[in-house]
Amino acid sequence: NCSTVTAVEIPDTVTEIGNYAFYRCTNLVDLQLPYGLTKIGKYAFYECKAMESADLGSSVTMINTYAFGRCYALKSVFIPKTVTTIGNSAFYMQGGEGSLEEVIFEPYGTKPLEVGTNAFGYNPGLKTITFPARTKKLGGVDSPTASYTKSLAGVRNIFVSCPEFAAINIDNDLVEGAKQYFLTIDGVLYNADATVLIYCPVANVGAYNAQGEPTYELIIPNTVKLVATYALQENTALQTVTFAEFDKSDANYGKPLLTIGSFNTISV
Repeated sequence: NCSTVTAVEIPDTVTEIGNYAFYRCTNLVDLQLPYGLTKIGKYAFYECKAMESADLGSSVTMINTYAFGRCYALKSVFIPKTVTTIGNSAFYMQGGEGSLEEVIFEPYGTKPLEVGTNAFGYNPGLKTITFPARTKKLGGVDSPTASYTKSLAGVRNIFVSCPEFAAINIDNDLVEGAKQYFLTIDGVLYNADATVLIYCPVANVGAYNAQGEPTYELIIPNTVKLVATYALQENTALQTVTFAEFDKSDANYGKPLLTIGSFNTISV
């Protein structure tokens, strides 16, 4: 029973925090992780409900399943460039209302990053997130091609029950020789060559005009050949979806796109 613990300083010799290590330390506020730490185990800080911030040091490679699940007071997280795995539901707040508003990824990592499904779910104040360019998997899903036939819903589920989530971004911090797997336009996620529209956040308002005002219009690039199932599900902000004009000399001109949701206007 660690419910009376309010502060923990972990020695620099520690490289791994085991599964359930601080499980339900409900009053733990002050957490200083050692800079040699490489792995945070499953449920390691689950229901540490008083913790408001987490600096994960400079060496962590894995944040395991539910590592910070139901840490309802957690407002900000700094994720070092060494991280390669963020497990399923790592910062998932189902059962209450999460406070997470800021997730900062250290730029210029060299190894591919995989982010599990439901990783940041149930954080109603989370409005935007910028993943590093090295991100290879989102929601357990590889960057798809236009012929992809499996579900891409795992990407959307990363932000399940985040009603104000408006923009997902991919940083331009790609290091020399590394591969980029995704790109984003106006807060909407595509595969690397923009042939698949993967995910449009629920509160996305489209592009902004010269006055900085939202247009409430999503313009789908003419490179897109596939709009993934559920890609725009639950979006309540957009009023217009427009397919950009296609180059009629393109060999793919005339090939159909998938039907998209219900909007006031769809322009082709």
